[in-house]
Amino acid sequence: MESSVSFPRDQQQLVLGRYRLGAVLGRGGAALVRRAHDVRTGQEVAVKEIPVELDMARRAGAEVRAASLLAHPGIVRLLDFGEDHAACYLVSELVEGPSLAEHLRTGGAGDAARLVTIVADVLDGLAHAHERGVTHRDVKPANILVDRAGRGRLTDFGIARIAGEAGLTTAGGLVGTVSYMAPEQARGEQAGPAADVYSACLVLYEALSGRNPIAGASPAETLRRAAAGRVPPLSQCRPDLPSSLRRALEDGLSDDPRSRPAPGWLARTLRAQIPALQGGARQRGLGRRAPAALGALGAAGLAVLVLHQATELRPGSIALAAAVAAAAFAVAPWPAAVVAWTGAMVGLGTAAPGLAMVLGALGLVALVPLRSRGRMALIPAAAPVLAALGLAPVFAAVAGSVRGLGWRIWAVSSGAAATLGWQLVAGADPGVDGGRITGVWERVRGVVSPIETVTRLGEPLQQRPSIAISAALVAAAALVFPVLLRLRTGVPRAAGAAALIALMIAGAAAAGGSIESAVGAFLPGGILVVAWAGSPWRRLRRGVDRQATVTLRGATVERLPAA
Repeated sequence: MESSVSFPRDQQQLVLGRYRLGAVLGRGGAALVRRAHDVRTGQEVAVKEIPVELDMARRAGAEVRAASLLAHPGIVRLLDFGEDHAACYLVSELVEGPSLAEHLRTGGAGDAARLVTIVADVLDGLAHAHERGVTHRDVKPANILVDRAGRGRLTDFGIARIAGEAGLTTAGGLVGTVSYMAPEQARGEQAGPAADVYSACLVLYEALSGRNPIAGASPAETLRRAAAGRVPPLSQCRPDLPSSLRRALEDGLSDDPRSRPAPGWLARTLRAQIPALQGGARQRGLGRRAPAALGALGAAGLAVLVLHQATELRPGSIALAAAVAAAAFAVAPWPAAVVAWTGAMVGLGTAAPGLAMVLGALGLVALVPLRSRGRMALIPAAAPVLAALGLAPVFAAVAGSVRGLGWRIWAVSSGAAATLGWQLVAGADPGVDGGRITGVWERVRGVVSPIETVTRLGEPLQQRPSIAISAALVAAAALVFPVLLRLRTGVPRAAGAAALIALMIAGAAAAGGSIESAVGAFLPGGILVVAWAGSPWRRLRRGVDRQATVTLRGATVERLPAA
């Protein structure tokens, strides 16, 4: 919509003493964007003119000065800022290419891989800005430019601050575009970095679905929807998209700002979906399946040990069968898991029929819900391995990170059951009292009755309740882990993780075990969980500025120097 505000029309006019205005590139609201020529450097730039009262540069200058320090491929660089009697001017580098809004209007909505790449570029730019104390507050398709290389670049850092100071927003004084606002922003609360993550995810949601779920029939309806923050699941309109992509967007669109992921992590997660979106057979068969294949091979290693002990098959034959099962699992997780488990129980049944019937029934019951989430079968498969390595808290972190209470309970219970089963059958250190149980394998070998088998399996639990206590502590830690995820990444989350590990150790000691054994059982994995919670490796990423964060309070500016 064109503005009724009059702008200088003399194309030979210099603004801020150095930028010769040229053709109009675009209009929106009360702003006008022109191509301009910097007479000092000879560079072509873009100049955004915003009609405001005088002294706006001084009032909004701190935030714009901070924005001018941003230098990232996902951000359009702000070069200069100032005002005269007619307008406030934001001078930025000139990007040859349409905005994402124009790209979607001209038929660019069909390429999901390209859209995900564009928004991932923007999220990387936001991570760069947030690390330097700068929040955008108005992420929307019109503020994302797509350059000739197809890269998404976020523009207009600082514009929301100026617009808010100038009273150019009308919805209750809110800063930003209502249909892309985070709930807390629409409610008039403080909009921090998490609000930018929400808006970026809403942009991608609209790009992939073809509609903005917040936009209503009237401004009041739009504001009400934005404040409520209820976005329908993307699966309702795009069930063809990878479930991991849909879950990542749902995390970013959480009503609770503390639950939204960091923009850098979200960008990496989105890019991991690109091979699947591109649809190449090689990428589908190998690139996307490689992590699952590696995890399945690890679980297959455990199966080799079980089958070697329970059957008379040669180790080479068992290893070959396990490798084939792992490859099948990487391609078709749920059918492969069902077939592999059934085959393993048939083999186990030659030595311990009762045990095979008990474990087979429990395993198939656990696998039935996984038709659409077959790779979750790796969680209970990996749980005994992690426990044997003293990394039980890592299992708690993995199971506790599963989205959805029902699925989380499934992950916790199935993993704990798998660990208990392994300890009871093979014999293992329960980890909380320093003792070692004797496996009941010899006592269940040849037993046909499932009831008798269950009775013999329960005897060690009666004699050594510490086994059940150990499993209960890990399960409890997993169930409270989502509370930990609500803490801010860094020191708060690392402190929360350390407190959780300390409670596990204290609980094991209070149950009658030795403190040394409890520390040995939970500390190694606890260190890894605390390190993950603190995310120290994020500080080592390329391009991180070691300078102190720019303060946005109390600074004034008459004119920024040329970049």
